[in-house]
Amino acid sequence: MSEGEVDAREPAQIGAGADACTRPMPRNRRALRAAAGQPPTQQLVRSDSRGLAHSRNQSGRSVRPRSGDACEGGLGPSVPGGPIAHRLAVPYRGIRMTVYSSRRWARTSVAACVLLAVWWSGGVGPARAETGKDYAQQVGARLVGQAVPALVLTSIDGQRLDLGALRGRKAVYLKFWATWCVPCREQMPHFEKVQRSAGDDLQVVAINIGFDDTVEQIKAYRRELGLSMPIVRDDDGSLGERFGLRVTPQHVVIGKDGTVRYVGHLADARLDAAVAQARSMPGFDPRTLVAETPAAPARNILQIGEPVPTSKIQTLEARKLALTDPVGQRPSVLAFLSPWCESYLQKTRPQSSKQCRVLREQLVSLGRDRRVRWVGIASGLWASDQDLRDYRNEHRVPVPLSLDRDGVLFRRFGIQRVPAVLVVGADGRLLRRIEVDEALPSRLQSLLGGAGGMARGNAAGAR
Repeated sequence: MSEGEVDAREPAQIGAGADACTRPMPRNRRALRAAAGQPPTQQLVRSDSRGLAHSRNQSGRSVRPRSGDACEGGLGPSVPGGPIAHRLAVPYRGIRMTVYSSRRWARTSVAACVLLAVWWSGGVGPARAETGKDYAQQVGARLVGQAVPALVLTSIDGQRLDLGALRGRKAVYLKFWATWCVPCREQMPHFEKVQRSAGDDLQVVAINIGFDDTVEQIKAYRRELGLSMPIVRDDDGSLGERFGLRVTPQHVVIGKDGTVRYVGHLADARLDAAVAQARSMPGFDPRTLVAETPAAPARNILQIGEPVPTSKIQTLEARKLALTDPVGQRPSVLAFLSPWCESYLQKTRPQSSKQCRVLREQLVSLGRDRRVRWVGIASGLWASDQDLRDYRNEHRVPVPLSLDRDGVLFRRFGIQRVPAVLVVGADGRLLRRIEVDEALPSRLQSLLGGAGGMARGNAAGAR
């Protein structure tokens, strides 16, 4: 067993109720399994590249433990008064469960597991936890082979980096990262090693994603880790948009021909090979390069008093939802959040973690108040629909939630840290930004009181 793994040799027992699902497997079940020549079921619990707990079954597939996974790796209850009649292999969230049972119990246990799977996944079927590698591969499927626009970057020290001028001469290695990101810190020695070995054929650039990081924090981090490559802060999120940022760290290798050659998450042999291959490309006249993909048009951040986009977002229930009240009766509260910020940032950003908890508590407490419209918008960084669904179910958040998978809304509203709360007036214009701190409950209560008076005034005017 490798370091950091915890051996959980007592799989959960499949039963008709929650208590049965959490009881240890009876010894006679283990004996029956041994008699049948089957090895004991093992579940290895480890941390993923973000530092969150995952479990790995014997087949090697990794799934993030979720509340309600009561059927993982379990065996059915004993069959009273008779031998085992069936051996069932039931797939559930990527886990193949072996169930010994009678015919009647086989039908019951399979039905119970299917119902549990559908219920806990929000009715969309079994779900597999996505890893950082998964996110990077999804981005790579879209980007690899595309020509990158002639980017001109400015480092936090004022250094001008014209990547377009490097075409035909140098490969480029970009790494997207954050100071609060655990795997980013773990990979930094490898990143610095690449920087120190870079010669005339490679440009290394560290791109801080600008999410909950200030320039002062970045500089302190650089001093602490002894980083020597140029560092660029993605102030407006345009670089993250350009390169489809979904995870940190995210590695992007660009060849001398100006096309994306590799996108990854791990500092492994595949990354090293991609960098080496990009560096080994022969130099050539940049005028012969393929046409670049046009850069996305710049979008100004919405300012107070400006109209909010009328486009609709899709909630977890696949329902279309407007950011403003379609009938112009109520203000809308837009809560920008992340399903992991409360737990993951507890050590690296304790203040942000506390603010995430404060917002979540207010959404639970006030989310059913219909004097205003509530809309929860979650960052797509390190998050999937299933992560957001689990967050909603665990905390019983009554507010409609939508995953801003590509960060379009975060960039449009200028959100660079979570949590954040914005208020849109009944007239569809951005009204104000509300600070998320201990005074948030009183601010929201004041907003609700004003909204109630506004609604009564609108009703009186209608009469």
